[in-house]
Amino acid sequence: MKFILHRDPDSKSQKIPYAALQISALAGAAELAVEAGNGYILVCRNELTVREAVSTIAHLNAVVDSLMEELVSASREAAGELEDDPDPLDELDEEVLDDLLAYGADSEGLRFLLEMEALADE
Repeated sequence: MKFILHRDPDSKSQKIPYAALQISALAGAAELAVEAGNGYILVCRNELTVREAVSTIAHLNAVVDSLMEELVSASREAAGELEDDPDPLDELDEEVLDDLLAYGADSEGLRFLLEMEALADE
């Protein structure tokens, strides 16, 4: 279950909501393990049973799937926005472009140069 906590970032006193501890069956746990990284915190029993470990892995896999779906959706949305802009490489002669790329030109670099040239022309 996912909770959204609305908190005061200036407050140094932070607590895990008791309802979250109850739902996770951690309300009675005397010792908790905390895994923290950039942008996340995972709290669990210090010693997991096999069933708890398997359940945790299954839930984390579901979280990974959800994050993947969010990133795929965001990347497709961003790509869709890019598709609205014409590709500056489309204005080049196809044979010349193929030769440039065969000689080692970088397509993103060419796009950048063409965009810079277009901005200078404005």
